[in-house]
Amino acid sequence: VEEANPRGKLLSLDRARSTVEAELEAIIDELTSEGLNGEPPIGLDTPLVDREGFPRADIDLYNAKLKRQRLRVLKNDHKDLMRQIEATLHELHAATRAATATATATTTATATVEAPDSAHDQGSAANDSDRTNDAAVAAPAATTPPPTAPASSGGSRPPLPPGWEVPGSAFSQIGEVLPDSPAAEAGLCTGDLLLRIGNVSAENHRQLQGIADVVRGSIGTPIDVQVQRGSSSSSEAVEGSSGVLVLQLTPHSWSGPGVLGCHFKPYPS
Repeated sequence: VEEANPRGKLLSLDRARSTVEAELEAIIDELTSEGLNGEPPIGLDTPLVDREGFPRADIDLYNAKLKRQRLRVLKNDHKDLMRQIEATLHELHAATRAATATATATTTATATVEAPDSAHDQGSAANDSDRTNDAAVAAPAATTPPPTAPASSGGSRPPLPPGWEVPGSAFSQIGEVLPDSPAAEAGLCTGDLLLRIGNVSAENHRQLQGIADVVRGSIGTPIDVQVQRGSSSSSEAVEGSSGVLVLQLTPHSWSGPGVLGCHFKPYPS
């Protein structure tokens, strides 16, 4: 059975993710495009009533409600799949590390068994010699104070997502960030280097396609974003804000194009 091991389960989950994302993309495209006869787009979250509180006559209300409901279901399904994919990736990496450790231990045990007996004899002689110095060595060691742990830098911050304690590698650069856009609200700046967005990193971004997948499945939901700011490649400097930053980006419709108000360029280009 394909799902009997982490690798097979991961392949199955990835196929399910692709199916959900394809339907998500189709629904979002329908809701944000004009009708066949030039009717205004339904929108992702625009009101379905006019200014006087009456149902809008310029759209198919039944279809609008149906598509929006289906969009909410698909978004929840997508989040659940991404959580399962992330957990399976951790499981796969753990299994790989365990297999490597087992192989290393077996090699070490084999080498120990095959070592010549003379090594044991030399070790015994060395132990006899070392016993003479035990008292002298033990005394000063007892008076040596234990190392002091570094003091906490103080302050509090929200916990980082699992595995984010070590910064990732840059794989994309933020292009122009439009004023008053969701990207600007999140604190992103033109020139920031993208290290992680959601569960997408340098190892799995699939030529930046992973970014689009995460954004499509997170409309109206905050996404954790890790960026590097203040490097020589950044075109903007923000006072008091540099180094590796973790921000929260919420894709949503606004007065400008798209749901972010910025674009991502490959890095290095």
